[in-house]
Amino acid sequence: MQARYTGQVTAAEWRWVTTGATILALFILLPMILLPIRLTDPSRAFMGALHAPDEAAQVLSIVRIGQDNGWLWRALHTGEAQSGIFADPLYIVVGQLARITGLDGITLFHIARALAALFMFHALYVLGAAIWTRLTIRRVFWSIASVGAGFGWLIPSGAADTVGSGLYPFQAALLNVHLPLAIACLAFLSAAILDALAPDNTTKPSVINSGLTLIVFSIVLALIYPQALGPVTVTFGALLAVDGVRRSRLRRNALWYLWMVTPALPILAYNLILTTSYPLISMLWELRGRDTVPAVGPLLIGIGLPGLIALPGMWRGLRRFEPDGSAYMLVWLAAMVVMAFTLPFVYGGFLTGLMIPVAYFAARATEDVWFPRLQNRRWRYRVVAVILPLIAASHAAVMLAPLELAQRRVTLPADYLRAFQLVRGTGRQVVLAAPQVSVWLPVWAGQQVVSAGPALTLNAGRKAEAVAAFFTADDPGDCQPVLRGAGSAAGRYQVGIVLVGPYERAIGQSTVCLDPLAFLAKYGDVEVYRVPATP
Repeated sequence: MQARYTGQVTAAEWRWVTTGATILALFILLPMILLPIRLTDPSRAFMGALHAPDEAAQVLSIVRIGQDNGWLWRALHTGEAQSGIFADPLYIVVGQLARITGLDGITLFHIARALAALFMFHALYVLGAAIWTRLTIRRVFWSIASVGAGFGWLIPSGAADTVGSGLYPFQAALLNVHLPLAIACLAFLSAAILDALAPDNTTKPSVINSGLTLIVFSIVLALIYPQALGPVTVTFGALLAVDGVRRSRLRRNALWYLWMVTPALPILAYNLILTTSYPLISMLWELRGRDTVPAVGPLLIGIGLPGLIALPGMWRGLRRFEPDGSAYMLVWLAAMVVMAFTLPFVYGGFLTGLMIPVAYFAARATEDVWFPRLQNRRWRYRVVAVILPLIAASHAAVMLAPLELAQRRVTLPADYLRAFQLVRGTGRQVVLAAPQVSVWLPVWAGQQVVSAGPALTLNAGRKAEAVAAFFTADDPGDCQPVLRGAGSAAGRYQVGIVLVGPYERAIGQSTVCLDPLAFLAKYGDVEVYRVPATP
């Protein structure tokens, strides 16, 4: 059965989708709702994010830049001097909205995350409606794409679906704002691409057909997560070229491709110029792009039951290779995997939205193979009622597991929070603190830190050694290297503020390096010092 672009969605369908998407969005926010139950120590303060705290702290620091009325991106979790560049406009805008509305930036981030999830779930249904006319199969596709995951709940060690990943739409919405928006863009782009590839579509792109969709969502995707644009662009180009040669319509197909690629080219060229012309920017973006690619075994486990359901659909797709359906999904799936495992630097970003083609073939197999074998409707509903919880079980683990470690991973003594407010008002500074504290200081104070750990900081190992030497020093000569930029990946920086609290004292009790500093304030167990300016 060949796909056809339909796109018609009735009011009753929208109500069904909106209800389902709202329920899923509430589940996405559930850990934040349950968090106060777990955080029972009033002396500790929640820092703002529960899942993937390092990554969350990174994006929340960008929100803080916007909230402080900044428009240029800087990597606040590393000490190197930076003038700022145009990047990550999504989180800058979230911060600016927080400033304008008076809402807390962290609160607005989580609201935006839920809204992005709602948009993503609706986009997935739009894609299903663009492929199938049968209501039941649309819902099967949407359900698997939205909540599908693998056997991580059964084999948790190393499985791709137990670590929180953009491979899975539901988990993407647990992590941040840009991943669910990127998956939504991929869904809309896929719907437009399938329309362009339809054998009976001889029209040229325009603003009154799918051409406008290609323009809008290629630009948005290039702005928020350009890595995900790679596989879908390669797939569209390859299929258009083959179709153009086979059916002698290269000019028409070239126009469709240009409508998708050309609007995004200035953004991609800008990113390329930045990374090739400025080594520091290249290192920072490489650090940010180190999404790990799961090994083949964990990846297959992470696809799990949806992948098994999809096998007959994939086999039929290989045999028939319909250009506007199975061919696109097969080539896109292959492009994701090949690019993720062969191209350095971007790593796991290429796998974003992997469950979309898997869900497509699972729905196709359900329509062509599994449902015909279950003629009794009651049995169909029973099987679906059993399978849906199984394919979603890993999400429950990813969603709730961080609550067990919340007290240790995403909180700090409340005295630090008071110190952060002081540090925020000291002008632009580089702050020296323990790595655990430095993860969250940029989120609350909007200042750069020396070292926040290997996931966030350039030359983190050398800087961590310098930080340790400062707090354990027996000789005043050991104090100056870290204050003057020891371990810097590019140029030098000057530390302006030093925090000393429980985490710093856990590194070392020495006060040798503190004696020359100017004491500013003390909040409970946390002391704040200013480093005198050096000539």
